[in-house]
Order: sequence, then structure tokens, then C-alpha cells
Amino acid sequence: MTPYGQAEMHSCLLKDVALAYLIVHGGETIQSYGFETPPGVVINQSQLGFGQYAFTSEDKRTASLQCLQTSLIISQAWPPAIGVGVGMRPLLSGICSMN
Repeated sequence: MTPYGQAEMHSCLLKDVALAYLIVHGGETIQSYGFETPPGVVINQSQLGFGQYAFTSEDKRTASLQCLQTSLIISQAWPPAIGVGVGMRPLLSGICSMN
């Protein structure tokens, strides 16, 4: 909200929507990658809609993409070292927490 009580406008680009879907289908939340929502909006991760979320700056968008790249690189290092854990290969590493 602006100091005058008006909602701030932010753009949600097509690449943001694609990124959000990749994150959700990777088993993580878009909030953990720095997406922000209007006050009071609760995101249903299984029914993402255009315009419910955005990055408030280009720096946050860039950081989110870098975090996704790192997460994908780490998930490709599966399986972990012997004795660390066994199970299904994760889609994303789960390392991002940008809130």
C-alpha cells in the first residue's frame, strides 16, 4: 500500500507465471522464491491465477531465478552421499527461502 492507502501496482511477466508453475510443480511455494501477493490474498498453490502474485522489483525477480537455478543444480546432484538419506529424487532442492 502507498502512504495514501492505494494499492501498489507491479507487473507480472509471462516468465514470472512460468517460474511460478515450475516452482509449484517442483513441490515448493512461490513465496519461498520471493513472490509477493496483495495484502489479504491467500494463494491456492494448486490453482495459480495470473495477477495474484508478482515481484516488487527486478532485483527480486533476478534473485528468484538465480535461486531456482541453484536449486536445480543441487537437485541434479542426487543421490546424496552414502548414509545421508534414501528416497525419491526431489524436483527442486528446497534451499530457497527469500522471505
